[in-house]
Amino acid sequence: MDPVEKAKLIVTKDKEILVQRSNAPEGQPKVFRVIDMPKRLKPEEWSNVICVFVNGREWQLKDYLEKWKTSAEVFSKGKI
Repeated sequence: MDPVEKAKLIVTKDKEILVQRSNAPEGQPKVFRVIDMPKRLKPEEWSNVICVFVNGREWQLKDYLEKWKTSAEVFSKGKI
């Protein structure tokens, strides 16, 4: 396969996406920012973290553990 064809097969992923929930209970649309790397968060943005998606592997939390000490603390910071 030539390099041009191979380059076409490379899948890139977005650094972030925005998800909007238009039928929020309060009537106002809610916009959620979904990111792949918590290192991109500014210090003042950590209080806005509402969810962490993982599949159970401890290494997935390594970037969060820079901010919080244990994986249990990461999940206790979520907002309801």
